[in-house]
Amino acid sequence: MTELYRLRSVTKRYGSNVAVDIDSLTIDSGRLYTLTGANGAGKSTLLGILSFLVPPTTGEIFYAGERVDWKRDLLMRRRRKVTLLHQSPYLFGGTVFRNVAYGLKARGITGEATLRAVDRALETVGLEGFRDRDARELSGGEAQRVALARALALDPEVLLLDEPLANIDRETVGLLEAVIASLPSRGTTVMMTSHDPDHPARRGGGAIVLDGGRVVPPSPGIRSRRSQRREDVRAGLRGSGERRAESVAPMVPGTCDNRSTEVTRLEPSGGSGSGARVAAVCVSGRKGERKKPVPSVALVADHGVQGDAHAGDGHRQVSLLAAESIEKMRRKGLSVSAGDFAENVTTEGILLIELPVGARIRIGEAVLEVTQIGKECHTRCAIYHQAGDCVMPREGIFARVVEPGKVSPGDAIERIP
Repeated sequence: MTELYRLRSVTKRYGSNVAVDIDSLTIDSGRLYTLTGANGAGKSTLLGILSFLVPPTTGEIFYAGERVDWKRDLLMRRRRKVTLLHQSPYLFGGTVFRNVAYGLKARGITGEATLRAVDRALETVGLEGFRDRDARELSGGEAQRVALARALALDPEVLLLDEPLANIDRETVGLLEAVIASLPSRGTTVMMTSHDPDHPARRGGGAIVLDGGRVVPPSPGIRSRRSQRREDVRAGLRGSGERRAESVAPMVPGTCDNRSTEVTRLEPSGGSGSGARVAAVCVSGRKGERKKPVPSVALVADHGVQGDAHAGDGHRQVSLLAAESIEKMRRKGLSVSAGDFAENVTTEGILLIELPVGARIRIGEAVLEVTQIGKECHTRCAIYHQAGDCVMPREGIFARVVEPGKVSPGDAIERIP
């Protein structure tokens, strides 16, 4: 295969923070690469560099055998060959056609050429007949497909995708995976970020793993920090009952007892029978403050917890964290309990981080759909500075409310088909 990118001694710094530190990296043309790594590993920064939008602090980059000069007037030619699709792409008001044709119009492509390119791109993502639909009335999965069609209409040499499979339903995930996997056969080089370490093997692509901004071998030992987190959570679940018995007080006064909990991987069986339950429910009136446990909460469809500052029409309407994760922070010497990590629902007896995006769970009277696993912390909270660690970015999950209802401590948690 032909070498497309070569990076030599490339670093990117933001103040004292080193986001990327790559000694050497080669990317061949016409291949699919999956870029994996923990939150904060430098994945988005690397995509920005490869799209010629983020200049490196030091080092050299070669594209198609030519050294990249980062002077603005010289970059435009290269930028037209590379398209970057962000995780939450923005759609304009108006029709689907207007959105997909936007980049073509900006490049001076009009008339029949635009019609052919738009129709071809919409057909590729399975949206034939959507040309005249109102873009603002699309579902989340349809909007993601329109955004991908807009990128494909430009016929880029390189397509960079930042978490393209996050926050969408399982059917759309399967469709987009198939589309993305087909692009190298058409001559497009693809790199996509993912938190799924099995994705390269599943789609036959190459794997690039970042750890602390450095490229590391994709070996089983470092395959995914999430795998290690799973083991940590399993260990916490297995020993949680014993540790709570040793505690002076329950984690959440008035809501948690000292029963032993067993590790539970919820399967979509339609029933509970697992012992997974709600330990506490919490709200806060303002963002940036710890949430307080309350007797019950009302979950509002496509909104979140009624009266909570983090509720809204985004995809992170409800946050969940395991009581076992909070217990780990208590063992570090912190006096923390439910709500201190700004989670709405504190769970007990369930491996939250093993729930895939798109999974649906019934909690009390409500139904939630998982939209995000973990999050990236852009600022260090007070808990991090106290303990040198914080579990919410690694072990918390987020969901949207599919069916409304009341949720209270003690309610069973079940995964539904």
